[in-house]
Order: sequence, then structure tokens, then C-alpha cells
Amino acid sequence: MSKNYYSRIRNKLDRMYTDIRFNAGLYRPRGNGKGILMYHGVDKTGNKRFNQRFVGSGDFERQLVYFKKYMNVLSVEDYFERKFVNDKINIAITFDDGYANNFKYALPLLEKHRVPASFFITGFNPAGLDILWPDFLDIAGSLTDKDEVNIDGDLFNKVGNRWYLKKDGKALHDIIKEKGVYEYKQRAMDAIQKITPDFKHIEEYFDYWKLMSDEEIILASRSPYITIGSHGYYHNNLGNIPLEDAAAELSRSKTYLEELIQKPVNTLSYPDGSYSRELISEASNMGFKYQLATRNYISPEDKSDKRIENRYGIFMTYSTANTLRAFEKNINSL
Repeated sequence: MSKNYYSRIRNKLDRMYTDIRFNAGLYRPRGNGKGILMYHGVDKTGNKRFNQRFVGSGDFERQLVYFKKYMNVLSVEDYFERKFVNDKINIAITFDDGYANNFKYALPLLEKHRVPASFFITGFNPAGLDILWPDFLDIAGSLTDKDEVNIDGDLFNKVGNRWYLKKDGKALHDIIKEKGVYEYKQRAMDAIQKITPDFKHIEEYFDYWKLMSDEEIILASRSPYITIGSHGYYHNNLGNIPLEDAAAELSRSKTYLEELIQKPVNTLSYPDGSYSRELISEASNMGFKYQLATRNYISPEDKSDKRIENRYGIFMTYSTANTLRAFEKNINSL
């Protein structure tokens, strides 16, 4: 047998042992440290049919119980202000994209366990939009029986539920991120929509794409455990568009949210972790005191910049126990 085979067996047994310890109440976090967790959606079962962004409500509650018992859970603001304790892992919890399932499933559990979290919201409601492009591409790619689409004269082939440029194999997801602007995303979605069944009227798919309504955002903002922050206006990759346009989007987002919830909005989560050093300053000047990247900073300077923090994404590739273990291995030391 190969070394890779034995390595896979060892890793599988190690994960099984971690699960046994966790389920028996014997698993404990090791050491101290700090980290901000980045969630996206919560559904009933943790369905992975479309992507890895959705955590089952049962798994999410088990995580909250664990966090509350063994860690110091802070709001994003308190995390930035370093209101840490020295003998525990210090964490903050964030949700990107503003899904309606955050309001439906996550909010009641956060309130039940008295755990603070931040919901980062786009400007899709005032813009008259209803679905984020990654969700559309993932769901449409899973549902369509077509394997070719033409976008702006370029042919794309479907492999699994993802589209790849025929001439060089580049993923449509990556092309959209590089272009940055919403107009290309819309043209891509329009082209794929023509070959995809209309799924927006099917209830079983609602949890995987619907966004919070203005009323739900207002109600969430009234919870003592929820902070509403900006996630851009069009969910553009802000580091890939002109600085002036990116700053205008953030300003527009801030105005929309503050007028909606009647509270200051001073937290910002960059869509797809895309930003620039110049944009950090622009955002700071307009009142975004607390800014969040995704897993990796874009510049070595960011690590010492007190205006921005990176995050650890929670994607349920494995069980709750092994997901938590991976997070604890990757957090920064205090």
C-alpha cells in the first residue's frame, strides 16, 4: 500500500476519534488564541448539493453551545477593541451575504444561547436585485441538463455544476471575480438562465439563495445580540474595480443601512475578501472603523493594521468536532 493510502486511513481514524471525544463531552479546546469566524448560510440539514457554504441548524447550535462553554465570544467591535480574556480562545462570529436563513435559523439560536454575531448585508434590496451570483451559478449549474453556454461570445462547458471557459479551462467563478463589476455577472446569469429551469418559485431551494428583506434586517438589528454591517452594495470584488467606484459603493451601502435600521453602521466585510490598501483608508474615512477580510490578508502590512482583521471560514467539509478542531489549529496566537 502507498504512503498516501496509510495517511488517509490515519487521518480518517483521527477524525473519528475526535468525533467520539466530542460526542462524549471530552473534547476541549487547546491553549488560547483569537480568531473571527466567517459563516454564510444556515439551513435545516447542512445540504451540500450546491456548495459548502451552508451549515445545518443542528450543527450550528452544537457549535454555539461549545463556544459558549469553552470560549470567550465577543462582538466584532469588542474583538477589535481587544476585550480579550487570557485563559480562553477569544472569538467573534460573523455571517456574510445577508441570507434570509440567517434571520430564520441563525438568529433564534444566537438569541437562545445569548451569543453576539454580525450580519453583513448587501445593497441588493434597494438595487432591486434578489440573488447573489455565486448562489445562482451553483444552483443553476446543479439543475440544468445543458453542458454548454455562450457568454459574451465565449463558450463555456459545464463540469459537475461549474462552468469553465472552453478555450483555456478557466472557471467562470474566477472570471467573474477578476472582472469585478456587476454588469458582467448579470450577463452571465442571463445566459445561464435561458438554459436553466426556473427554480426561484420552488420552496425547497429558498434557503440557498433568498436574501433578508428590509423588514427582516430591521428586526434583526433590534436584537441585542446582532450587529448589522455592510457587505458592499452589489457584492462586487471591490479590489478589482476602480477605487472611486469601490468607495462609492461602500458609501451607498452605508447610507442605505443606516437609514434602514436607524443606527450607525461602522463594520464592513469585504465581498470575497477583495479590497486594496487604498480602499481600507477610504472606508475608514467614511466611518467603517472595523473592517474584515476573508481568510488571507492581501498585503503583509494588513497584519499590523488595526483597522482590518482576517477571518476563518466555517465550511462543513467534516463534522462539527473536526470543523472546530481545524479552526483551533489555524487561529492566531495571542
